Amino acid sequence: VRSAETGLRYARTSRFRASLTGFASWLDEELVFDSATRSSMPAPASSRAGVEGAVGTGWILDASTNSHKVLKTGASASYTRAVFTGTDARFAAGDAVPYVPRVVTRGDIELRSKVKRVMEDRALWWRAGIGIEGLADVAASPTEAGRNTFFVDARASIELRGIELGIIGTNLLDARNVDAQY
Repeated sequence: VRSAETGLRYARTSRFRASLTGFASWLDEELVFDSATRSSMPAPASSRAGVEGAVGTGWILDASTNSHKVLKTGASASYTRAVFTGTDARFAAGDAVPYVPRVVTRGDIELRSKVKRVMEDRALWWRAGIGIEGLADVAASPTEAGRNTFFVDARASIELRGIELGIIGTNLLDARNVDAQY
């Protein structure tokens, strides 16, 4: 495997941050999931190239000593082109590598607030958030497209002295995938 990555990052205090990254990788040999045998099978050499961008914000909604509410948001998107650079009996050079989504997007929002002061320097905090993720333009095989997929996740937790107890729910809308797609 050979790879390269370059990027830019910007941060303005804790209120705003952004990044932009370009990446590429070259594999001499590839393993591709085969849904017929339900195993990974050898495949010819491949390459991947793409870009990823992300932004995030953090806002203090109420800085009083009683609540100190903080709202955080984040969004990211990536584009990846993954193709075979070699040829074998199943794949030709230029075919899309199966199961690699070309577009991945994600958005998150989280609210965090102090519940009460437990000790002089320690507080009990709660946090709740939701995330939405989309995967698009997925090749299931050289001749068949996969399905675009949309996921919703949520979390809730309490935290005291660096110990957090929470619950995380994933795929809350019960998005159905082709078994072999991911």
